[in-house]
Amino acid sequence: MKTKASVVVCGIAMLLATTLLVGADPAPREGTRWEYGIYTESPGNYEWRQANQRVQATNPTFFFERMDFPTPIEVRSNTGQQQALLLDYLGQQGWELVDVAIAHGQRDIYWFKRPR
Repeated sequence: MKTKASVVVCGIAMLLATTLLVGADPAPREGTRWEYGIYTESPGNYEWRQANQRVQATNPTFFFERMDFPTPIEVRSNTGQQQALLLDYLGQQGWELVDVAIAHGQRDIYWFKRPR
């Protein structure tokens, strides 16, 4: 008899708790705020832009120096290393690659975002 009573009491308590939770207002959600950056590369032009910064250079070595990116090697455009080095560096800074538009030999554009 005590077992039946405790089961009934537990059932009523669960029903009551469910009713209260369903009727409760959900906690307000704050969306993630993002900042965005764009890296553009074309022959003789390497550029990084974000809301309050613009870095531009005519060759990859100068570009990396201006970005304060320490690299022990000289980066030349004909080695194909600059994209991998740049992606590694920006990833370490919290940037996430969102999209890429590649136009080989013309102008490549890389879009990035990171939480503020």
